[in-house]
This record gives sequence, structure tokens and C-alpha cells, in this order.
Amino acid sequence: MAHRLQHPFCRRSAARNQVASTPTGIQGKGIMKTFKHLLIAAAGSMLFAGQAFAVPVQTGSETSLQQILDDIAVDGDNFIDVNDDQFSPSSFWKVQGSGGSFSQIIIEITANSSSNTLGIFDAADENNRVELYSGADTTGSKQLIGFSASNEVILGLDGNTGTFFADSLFGFYLDTPNGIFYSAPGLNEGGQQRSVVYQGNDEEVIQIADSSSGVWGSNEYIFGWEDGTDQDFQDFVFIAESITSVNVPEPSELALALFGLGLIGVGVVARRSRRTDPTLAI
Repeated sequence: MAHRLQHPFCRRSAARNQVASTPTGIQGKGIMKTFKHLLIAAAGSMLFAGQAFAVPVQTGSETSLQQILDDIAVDGDNFIDVNDDQFSPSSFWKVQGSGGSFSQIIIEITANSSSNTLGIFDAADENNRVELYSGADTTGSKQLIGFSASNEVILGLDGNTGTFFADSLFGFYLDTPNGIFYSAPGLNEGGQQRSVVYQGNDEEVIQIADSSSGVWGSNEYIFGWEDGTDQDFQDFVFIAESITSVNVPEPSELALALFGLGLIGVGVVARRSRRTDPTLAI
């Protein structure tokens, strides 16, 4: 039997005709599948975008946050890089199994030092707050916080505050003449990040104020706060131990995620409509 050779141009034309003859429904399914996957990925990214963002820490004429961390390191060279090693998520926290969290002020470098106060707020209501440090507290001031079984905030060993949180989930706040700033960016004007956090590595030896030196444990976190506009995050620096970060999406992040999921729903409805009405096929 004789075989007829097909010119390369003819083969390409046939391939194009085959693609063109593919049912539009199949093409539509492929497009919708890709669209849905992209939306799911986008929704997931938006959900955690706020928590993963690292804010640039600036330096100026005052002692920088990096220098502060280096100064408390016994060897004079802290393993932490203030820009590269920011801990996340850092909006909300819980006290660990010991039932209490010890904290201590490392330093406060701000013109507002006599008026700034720092405390914790109820994750369910940012207006429900308990002050930990007043304007009179300075470097080396210490505090112990805990929660009773009924979620009453306890200060010290037996200091009942009479303030109850909805849960033992809390965030930190800094009350300043410029306003109240929260560890959860979504609660700040413009979604600004007002604090940066760093986690110990169970190796670095540090010494704070007149306390004895010791290993900076992985359950200990240093917080640096910004009370103005220069973004140096050394206006109020403290360390807290025996706390655990809890990943709770903030309202703004949930809104973005729900928006993405809503788009997925619109796509699904549109695909079903095309199935029932061929005139709507892509």
C-alpha cells in the first residue's frame, strides 16, 4: 500500500483545526478550574498576608533597636537581625501551662516615657484592657500576669484585678499621647504595625537591667514598640516569657479572604449556568 506523505504545513494546519474543533465546554471547564485554583490561592494568601508582613525598622540619632538587642547580649552581638528575624504571627497570645507570664521592661527611649502605659487587651474587645506598666515604670520594672479559671486577669501572685476577658486570649497595647496602639495591626489606624517581636533561640545569653544573665529561651519574646512616626521601634522595649502566639485572623484579613471565596462562588454559579444554557458557553 502506498503511503501519502503529508507536508509539514498541512500537519500544522490539521493541529490548529483540531484545537479549534475542541468543544467550547471543555475549554470553559479548564479555564474555570484554573480560575478557581487561583482564587483559592489568593484567598489563602490574603488571609495570612497581614501576619507575615515584616515592617522595616529604621535607625536615627537615638540608640537603635539593633543596638539595644546587642547590648543585652552578653557577648555583645545578638543573633537577631531586627529586620530579617521578626516573629510572626504576633497579634494575639496566650499564657502557657504554668498559668503565669513574667515580663520585664528592657528600655524606654521616648519623650513620652513618663506618660506611656503598656498593658494587655481582651482579644474579643480591645476596649477591655488591663494596665501592666505605668509611666513611672522604667528599665528593670517587672510584672507577672495570669488568668483565673474564669478568665479574670491576675497581676502578681494574687492580685485579682476584677477584670474578666471573654477568653484567656489577649494582645498587648501601648497607650500614648498619640493614641492607643495595639499588637494587632487591624485595630490601628490605617492598619499600621506598631510593634515588632523577636523570639529567643535557646542559645543566646542575655542580661537585662540588674537581673542575672541567662539563656534567651524559645518561649521568651522581646517586643519593640513605635509610639510616633520615625519607625525605629525602640520607644518601649520589653521581654515576656511563658506565652504562646495564637494565629487568629484579624477582621481585615477575614474580609479579604471572604471576598476571595465570594468570587469563587460567583465562578461556580456562572459555570452551572453555562451547563444549563448552551448559549452562555465561553
